[in-house]
Amino acid sequence: MLQLETKGTRGRRVKEQEQLALANEKLQRFQDQLSQNLQTLLDEVVALGAKMEANAAKDGKLVSANYKRLKVQAELLARNLEKLRTA
Repeated sequence: MLQLETKGTRGRRVKEQEQLALANEKLQRFQDQLSQNLQTLLDEVVALGAKMEANAAKDGKLVSANYKRLKVQAELLARNLEKLRTA
């Protein structure tokens, strides 16, 4: 009887480990995709910021203020992306 319980427990542990491994793989794929999306977003924000900076002389202070906000957001995205990559 004790031997049957041990085999059943071992089987459950193996199944749980397999499920955990699968969940970890899915999480890693999700993190990779999120990292790529954040990098793309960051690249787009930086490109937009550069374009806005080039037009700042024409459009005045409003564009400059928007650019500064975008720059802060880009820096925040970069920090979050680095945290995600090192997690």
